[in-house]
Amino acid sequence: MSSAADTDQVIEASADGVTVRKLFAADEFPVPAIRFEIDSSRDEAVTVTVSETIPESFPMDGVGFHPNYYSENWTAFQDHHVEFTRTLSPEETLVTVYGIRIGDESEAAPFLTDSISVDVELPADSGNEESADDRETQEMGTDAVGTEGTEVDDTMIDEIITDDRNQVVKDMIAGESDSVPGLDADTAQTDSSADETAEAETTDDADDLGLDRAADTDESDREGDVLADNTEGDAAAEPDGVDLEFEEDDIPPSGEDESAAVDDADDLGLGPADVTEDDNEEDGGELDAETADDVDEPADTDESDADSDGVDRPDPESDNVGEPDSDDSDVGVDTDPSFEGDGDVDGDASSLSARLAAELRAGSVSDEDLEVLRSELDVEMNGPDLARVDHLQSRVEEVAAYSGAIESFLDEYGTGEQIIEQFRSELESVESELDSIDTRVDATESELESVAADVDHIESETALFGEQLHSATDRLDEVADDVEGIDSRFEAVESEIDAAHTVVEDLEETVETNASDIDDLESEVDSVAEDVETVEATVETVEETVGDVEASVEGVETSVDEVEETVATVEETVGEVEGTVDEVENTVATVESSVEDVETTVADVEQTVADVESEVETLSEEVTDLNEWRDELGSMFSN
Repeated sequence: MSSAADTDQVIEASADGVTVRKLFAADEFPVPAIRFEIDSSRDEAVTVTVSETIPESFPMDGVGFHPNYYSENWTAFQDHHVEFTRTLSPEETLVTVYGIRIGDESEAAPFLTDSISVDVELPADSGNEESADDRETQEMGTDAVGTEGTEVDDTMIDEIITDDRNQVVKDMIAGESDSVPGLDADTAQTDSSADETAEAETTDDADDLGLDRAADTDESDREGDVLADNTEGDAAAEPDGVDLEFEEDDIPPSGEDESAAVDDADDLGLGPADVTEDDNEEDGGELDAETADDVDEPADTDESDADSDGVDRPDPESDNVGEPDSDDSDVGVDTDPSFEGDGDVDGDASSLSARLAAELRAGSVSDEDLEVLRSELDVEMNGPDLARVDHLQSRVEEVAAYSGAIESFLDEYGTGEQIIEQFRSELESVESELDSIDTRVDATESELESVAADVDHIESETALFGEQLHSATDRLDEVADDVEGIDSRFEAVESEIDAAHTVVEDLEETVETNASDIDDLESEVDSVAEDVETVEATVETVEETVGDVEASVEGVETSVDEVEETVATVEETVGEVEGTVDEVENTVATVESSVEDVETTVADVEQTVADVESEVETLSEEVTDLNEWRDELGSMFSN
């Protein structure tokens, strides 16, 4: 049951006082990770197993575990799920993570579903709960390595993904390892396979008799030899979390166990015998033996001495390890089912042992007889031996998983020579690329030298342009000063023009006043002329009437005197008017001269203003050119 969740969501699950909180940590670790906070509220130690389902669309190669966050307690399976198993102390809280290789945080949403399960188990209960098969196996004294309770299926080993599948290759590439462990042992294992398989059936006989100690010793020696071969190249080739070395106390001395087993067999009169190998070994690990009649010859003493390191050497990855004796073996025996113990003791020892082995295979020996044989041979395994066997079994499982990873690596990448050859070809390619890069670097350096020369030239031109700019700035300042002087002169001329306009206006007013006075004088002159005409007319009348007016000559003379006086007065008035007219005419002439001078001054001022405006326009054009040139220079510097 899963549902889409936001990347900030917290998924929580609990069971039996243990709470697990799952959330997405995007930036807390070097890579995005799924963080688990496991909190135990119990007052006793418990074993917690947390199972997490990985989305089917996500490759398992993109899942990894952090060494500082209990990576040794994680196990990844190829069926897209991971498990975390650890014993928690009372009220302990821990944080563990597994990293995911994603390109965007939104890709973490499929992981944030309620797909986790929590299983809580008490260590005491788990230690006391034994399966019926385990108890039966211990009671029968069979080999603990072959019990069903401790057997690990090959499919489970194939499903387990090691913590560091590529560590061997990384060590070899880094120069820390000269070879891939396991490759050198292939030839030795192939050469010794015939001898080992020839003793497989004898091992089955020993197992049926309960000769577990000798078998365990052989298994320990064999495991030590295989592991020694695998670790001769370099100890760094071992993956993290898999300890392939044994302590000296974990391996029982093979010589003592073998001698004890041989002595017990001699006491019963059971001599060694060579047993032919059955080639019909299936995937499930079942051995289909032929009949005991195939055993014809006694064992060679020299061969027994040569194989003194153990009764048998089964293949380390053989599938027959851990199969029950009476349930899973398909054994057919053509022998006398009624084995009599009081037969001829002086008979053939090999025939006696062969018949005993055949009956054991056929299952015709009663449980009481088997108990007697076990008690007489003292082959019951004690606690330390069982612990050693369990330890060896776990190491075999780890080696099997390790070997599977190496095989998959070799299938994918080839042997060490192929990797080295590929590395050499890639190194040659890199060297050629480096040569090409050197060539390009040389070309770039030459281009840089050319660019440096261009930069120097540009800097010199820039310095020259700077000097010209300073000179132009100085000229611009001078022009500005000239413009200010011209402005002051222009203002003075404007003030003079205003004063001249004022004078002209005053003169115009004076001319108008004089013109009105002249008009008045002309009207007076006309009036005087009329009076003169009147006087003349009167004089004529008087002359005509002189004779008539002789009587009044004195009066007329008086009138004439008066008229003459009036005429003199009029003449004086006319003279004054004429003087006034002359003065007015002189004044008008003066005014006209002043107006002409003013007009000349105005013309000069206008010409000066035109010259100033022309010079100002020229200066403006120069300033505009200087500004444009400065802008171009600035844009060139900015580029």
